[in-house]
Amino acid sequence: MSKIVVFLFLLVAFSNQLMAVEENAAKVRVLAIDGGGIKGILPGVILEQLEADLQKRDPNARIGEYFDVVAGTSTGGLITALLTAPDPQNKDRPIYAADEIVKFYKEHGPSIFTPNIYCYCTGLCPVFDGKYLRQVAAEMLGETLINQTATNVVISAFDIKLLQPTIFSSFKIKDVPHLNVKLSDACIGTSAAPRSFPPYYFKYQNTEFNLVDGLFIAPMPANLAINEVLRQEEYKNREIILLSIGTGNTNTTSPGFDANRTWTVTDWEKSNLTMIEAASSTMNEYRINSTFKLQPQNYLRIQEYNLDPSIGSADASKENMDKLVQAGQDLLNEPVKRMNVDTFVPEETGEGTNAEALDRLAQILYEEKVRRLGKRASKLKRGFFGALSAIY
Repeated sequence: MSKIVVFLFLLVAFSNQLMAVEENAAKVRVLAIDGGGIKGILPGVILEQLEADLQKRDPNARIGEYFDVVAGTSTGGLITALLTAPDPQNKDRPIYAADEIVKFYKEHGPSIFTPNIYCYCTGLCPVFDGKYLRQVAAEMLGETLINQTATNVVISAFDIKLLQPTIFSSFKIKDVPHLNVKLSDACIGTSAAPRSFPPYYFKYQNTEFNLVDGLFIAPMPANLAINEVLRQEEYKNREIILLSIGTGNTNTTSPGFDANRTWTVTDWEKSNLTMIEAASSTMNEYRINSTFKLQPQNYLRIQEYNLDPSIGSADASKENMDKLVQAGQDLLNEPVKRMNVDTFVPEETGEGTNAEALDRLAQILYEEKVRRLGKRASKLKRGFFGALSAIY
């Protein structure tokens, strides 16, 4: 074997060993986006600001390049797909920028949320037929599979035939190949909100999927994303940085239901869903806050806890969408808040505004990326001289 062949072999070996050591020390960067229909505009505004902050440091930055994992449920799953769909000319770079999220909702929202008058009036079928959503998702995401996204994704749905969660995760497809579906199918499945859209059926690798909205299992997908990360050996004992973005809660201080009266079966039927949704939302924040209690600097939750009650999640009128854009802009100027795990009341953290917190996060993300690139260059250099010295 010639010295050149030996040199190349040893160069690869040295480089791979050094890269493995460095990757184990890298921070795990996680982005998670809640569900909420057309209210996806609100996190769209937040993400646009984050990408602008990144571009002050890296003019060509795309959010998908700065996170190791992007997770979403329902409309958050759709945003996840837009942020991670690869550029055909550069598979490692997302094709869509963050400023295209709000444009997407404004352009396609009215067609997605056009009600079927018969269904709306009779209640005999979902209010929206979902055909336009399926069409536009297929057009924008093409044939991209889960394992072809620009970074790792976690998108949740619920299979109504199996009565169990379906989690389209870049990590799971290694052991469960039939979850490596088209990104567009995962999007449509996670967005099939009960009463609003029909369940979504499709088949992949002889496996049938009967899916509805991921809100059933992960109304706050940050928990799901963190669990997926913690299950990976490659991420073991690594520091996690989490950005979790909500789509707004309406007036959480309003009164609920009075127990000091006689309750009927009808009272329970009317209140059950409201109570379950409220409890689930609060407990999800409780779990994440508890997880990051010892490292609060690594967790940023941006959520509007007192959203204008006139804003609807299925209202794609210009007025409603403009209100959401304004709500997102206002939220940037509001102080950072975090749920108190004892009182379940959001409290100011003293960390400045959400916009200031995003800028600090952008600096952390940028430094992490530069550090990784620098270490890789250094490793290649060390690998070169290591291989050279091994054969001479």
